[in-house]
Amino acid sequence: ESTEPKDRVLAAEAIGRSGERAERLWVLLFDAEWTVRRAALAAAGRLQRPEFWPQIIGELESPVLSATAAAALVALGERALPEAERAFNKADQTSRVRQRILEIYEAVGGPRTQALLAAKLGFPDERVRAEALMALSRSGYQADAASASQVSRTIETLVGRTAWNMSAVLDLGDDPRLAPVVRALDEEIHPRAPVVSGH
Repeated sequence: ESTEPKDRVLAAEAIGRSGERAERLWVLLFDAEWTVRRAALAAAGRLQRPEFWPQIIGELESPVLSATAAAALVALGERALPEAERAFNKADQTSRVRQRILEIYEAVGGPRTQALLAAKLGFPDERVRAEALMALSRSGYQADAASASQVSRTIETLVGRTAWNMSAVLDLGDDPRLAPVVRALDEEIHPRAPVVSGH
C-alpha cells in the first residue's frame, strides 16, 4: 500500500468502480486517515457485497464518517435492511446509531421501510417512538386497521408529554439557575409535531 493517503483514496475508488481485488477494501476500511476510510466506505456500498455491510453500519457511530456510511446504506436500498434492523435491535446500541438507521429507513422509502418504522412505535425509548412517528408522517404513511391503535397511543403519549413539558417550562420561569432544565425540556418539546393519517 502507498504511504500517500491520496493514493489509497484512489485505490479505494478504483475497487468500487471495478469490483476487482475487493478484499483489499478491508485494509482501507480501517485506514488511519479518515479520507481513505470515507472512500473505502463509499466503495463498499457500491460493491453491494453483504460482507461489508456490518462495517458500514458500524461507522454510523462516527461523527466524521456517519454521513458517508448512511449514504452507502441508502444506495443499497432494501437489501441492507435486515442488517440495519439487527443493528438497531442490539441491546447496547447507541441512540445516535438508532437515529441514523431511522433516517436511512425514511430515505429508502417504500412499504417495507414504513412497516419497520411503524414497528418502532412500540419501542421502549420515547425518542425513538417520536422520530419513527415523524418519519412516517413525512413519508405519507396511512395507518391501517392493525396499526391505527398503536399510532393513536403513540401520538397521545407524545402529546401528553409535550403538554407536561410546556407546562413545566412555564412554571420554571426565567430563573437562570434553572436554565439547563428549561433547555432540556425545550429540546424534548420541539421535535414533536408529527401527523399520521388513518383511514
